Amino acid sequence: MLKTLRYNMKTIIWILVLAFMIGTIILFGMSSFTGKKSETGAAVIINGEEIPMSQYYNYYNRYADFYRQFYNDNYEMARKLFPIEEMSINQLIRDTLLVQKAKEMDINVRDEEIIEKVKNYPVFQTEGQFDPRKWNSAVKNSRADWITIEENIRKDLYVEKLERIIKDSVKVASDEVYDFFMQKNENVNISYVHFSPDAFVEKKDPKKYYDEHKQEFMSKKQYKARHILVKINQQGSDADKQKAREKCENIYKEVKKGTNFLKLALEHSEDTATKTNGGDLGYFTLGTMDKNFEDALIKLKEGEVSPPISTSFGYHIIKLESIKEEYLKSFNEVEIQIRSKIVTAREKELAKNKAGEFAAKAKINGFEKEAKKAGLEFNTTGVFTRNVSIPGIGYEKDMSAKAFELKVAEISEPLQSARGLYVIKIIAKPPVDKNKLKEDYDRLKETLKDEKQNKIITSFYEQLKNSAKIEILINIDKKSQKAAG
Repeated sequence: MLKTLRYNMKTIIWILVLAFMIGTIILFGMSSFTGKKSETGAAVIINGEEIPMSQYYNYYNRYADFYRQFYNDNYEMARKLFPIEEMSINQLIRDTLLVQKAKEMDINVRDEEIIEKVKNYPVFQTEGQFDPRKWNSAVKNSRADWITIEENIRKDLYVEKLERIIKDSVKVASDEVYDFFMQKNENVNISYVHFSPDAFVEKKDPKKYYDEHKQEFMSKKQYKARHILVKINQQGSDADKQKAREKCENIYKEVKKGTNFLKLALEHSEDTATKTNGGDLGYFTLGTMDKNFEDALIKLKEGEVSPPISTSFGYHIIKLESIKEEYLKSFNEVEIQIRSKIVTAREKELAKNKAGEFAAKAKINGFEKEAKKAGLEFNTTGVFTRNVSIPGIGYEKDMSAKAFELKVAEISEPLQSARGLYVIKIIAKPPVDKNKLKEDYDRLKETLKDEKQNKIITSFYEQLKNSAKIEILINIDKKSQKAAG
C-alpha cells in the first residue's frame, strides 16, 4: 500500500498546485470554508503583519480535505507521507509575501473582478455559462463563510496579477528555441576513467589555520541595490542619447512621486539580466560595477534613490537597499571551507597529476589501451542528453557541456567534478533530425516560455522570502492535530 502511495506522490503534488491556483471551491465545494476553527492569536508574523490562526487552519483544512477525498480509507496512512502542517504554513507564507509585494507595487483588486472570477468557477456554471440559480442555491444552503471566501479570492487575484506582470516581461528568441530543441534531442555516449582523491593526506588543525590566516576570511563591505537602466548606443547620435536621458528622467519623476521602484523596473528597465527581478543586483562589493555607478551609490543612504547617472551602459536610476559592513567571518562559518582546503589539497594534486598523465598517454596510445595498461577501470555511460544526470557519474553541468563540445573519438583533458577528476572519450553522437524543429517550433517556444516564467517567479519568491522577517509562532504539529480533529 505504501508503495502505491509513493508512486502517486508526484501526481498528487501537481493536483495540489492546481487546487491552490484555481481555488479550492472548485474541487471541494464549500467544506473547506465553513470556518469551524476560530481560535484567536497569530500563527505567524510576516514583515510585521500578524497572520491569524484562522488563516493557517484554512490552509491546513484545504490540504486535509484534499487528502481525505483522494485517499478515502487510506487517509491516515497518507498523512505519514505528506507533511501537511509544513505544507500549510509554507503556502500561507508564500501567498502572504506575494500579496504584500503586490500591494507594495500598487496592484489593486476591484470587487467587480472578484465577482467575475466567481462567475467563472465551473461549480456555478451550466454548459459553460454562469448560472444564477446555482449561485443562489450555494448562498442559501451552504454553511460557508463567505467573508473568508472573498478574502481568499482577493488574495488569489493579487497573486495572479503580480505573477502576470512578471510573466509578461519574459521573451523567447528564435535562437533560444533552437538551443532548447538541441538540448532535448542531442545525445552523446562516452567512456570515462575516474580519478578520485583519497588517502595520503596530512591532517591539520582547522582552528589553527583560521587563527593564522584570518585575513582570508574577512568579508568586505557589501551593498545591495536595485537599478533601472535605459541603454544608449555609444556610437549613436547626440539626439538619441538625449532621448534616452529624457526617458530616464521621466522614470525618475515617477519614483519621486512615490511610484513603486520594483514596479517601474519591471516595466521600464532595459537590463535584461535584472529586469524580471525588479532591477535587483543583489549584494556586491566596490570594484564590481562601473566607477560612475559606484560613485553615485556610495553617496546614498539605505532606502534612497539616485537621480539619473551616466555610465558606459546608459543611464541608471539606483536605489540603495541595504549595506553589510566589513566583518571577520566566524570560525563556524568557514570551518567546512577550511577543512576542504587543508585536508584535500595534497589528494587533489595527486589525482590531478595522475589524470593529466593518463590523458596525455591516452591521446597517443588510445583510451582503452592506456587504461588497461595502467590498471585503471573505464566505463561507458550509454547515451544521454544535456542537462541531465550523467549515468554512472551524476549531475555535472560542465562535464556534460564538454562532452557535447568534443568530437567523436576525441579525448578530454582532466575534468573537475564534485567527486574528483574524470577523463572522457566521446564514443558516439547520434545525428539529430532538425526537421522536427520546424514541426515542433511553436510547442517548444511555449514550453520554453513556461519554463522561463516559472523559474523567474520562483526566483522572485525566493528573494522575497530571503529578505523577509518571518516569525512562526505556533507548534504546527499540535495545532494541526487539533484542526484536523
